[in-house]
Amino acid sequence: MTATTTNPTFACQCYGPGLAPEGRRTTAEAQIEQLVLTIDGRLIRLPWKSCSITGGGFDHQQLQLSWKGDGGNWTIVPSDAKAFTSLVENAPAALKNQLDRWQQGVKRVNRGFRLGALALGFIVALPFLLLALFLARSDAIAQWITDQIPLEMEQKFGDIAFKQTTQQMALLNAPDVQRVIEEIGAKLTAGSAYTYHWFVADDPTVNAFAVPGGYVVVNSGLIESAESAEELAGVLAHEVQHVEQRHSLKQLVKQAGLALTIKLALGDWGESVLAELSRNLASLSFSRDHETKADAKAVDALREAGIDPSGLLRFFENLAQGNGESIALLSTHPAPMDRMEALRAATESATGDYQALDYDWQAIKAEVKN
Repeated sequence: MTATTTNPTFACQCYGPGLAPEGRRTTAEAQIEQLVLTIDGRLIRLPWKSCSITGGGFDHQQLQLSWKGDGGNWTIVPSDAKAFTSLVENAPAALKNQLDRWQQGVKRVNRGFRLGALALGFIVALPFLLLALFLARSDAIAQWITDQIPLEMEQKFGDIAFKQTTQQMALLNAPDVQRVIEEIGAKLTAGSAYTYHWFVADDPTVNAFAVPGGYVVVNSGLIESAESAEELAGVLAHEVQHVEQRHSLKQLVKQAGLALTIKLALGDWGESVLAELSRNLASLSFSRDHETKADAKAVDALREAGIDPSGLLRFFENLAQGNGESIALLSTHPAPMDRMEALRAATESATGDYQALDYDWQAIKAEVKN
């Protein structure tokens, strides 16, 4: 009697034109020659040779399978560990080379994490009193060291960190979108000591992040989910304030560990130290205090730029009303009730005669879909 085999299936989240920003949950079947899935009742048969594999997230361990289809770019992401394992173990020959390159990228990031573990081991070897002092005063020490880092060194570090975090990130070539972001960004950063660089990532997830030194990256999915240019401006203002207030840099110094912190305190700004520090960007998270301060400063910056600050509040409120747990921006920038109340109070007190940003917002959103 001959044994029969079945094609592996896996649960996934699908992102693409016409779908909500949080995507659509579906099930895909990995056949020998093609991927088969159903979206909104439509059966899609996708030859493997038309698919591409990329890594998502700062650590690139989120496997993303993308293709060009009706209306623009489509992406599926395995939604759990079992689905992830199923796709990797049963990948067809047509995807093997791409899968190998993705796995090599993950290994490179993991090597950086192992270096961090070695630094942690060095901390244990230091005198107990010094370690206790660092743990007790980590915030104050991190703030003091951050204050000593020259601006030019921060920008040099930003160059390294940006290259590391965007190694496998596809940047979108959308001239009109880029122009809008740069124009709004210029208003929000007038008089800044930093030289800002603005980028749009071809990524359907709703997210944005800033790198110390003045790099700001906005995902195409965030632009699609924003209902107006004012909402986008609010997010840009928030990310800019993380740079202006040096929140990212302080958190990185704090997470770096005692050994690296001592090097920074002694003025060691070498390439190796900056590169080691940049690897911690993958696990960076902001404190509630930093988020609240970034909101307040963003409202001030928007008001000074003549942009209605209520766009920032509307954006977060709209996200919170949806499936917030699946949205990357809310996981990296949590918006608890007290923070939302503070933001609401700040925008209500910042009333004024604001002129709407003169952009064809629907055309801008359409460009990131193509």
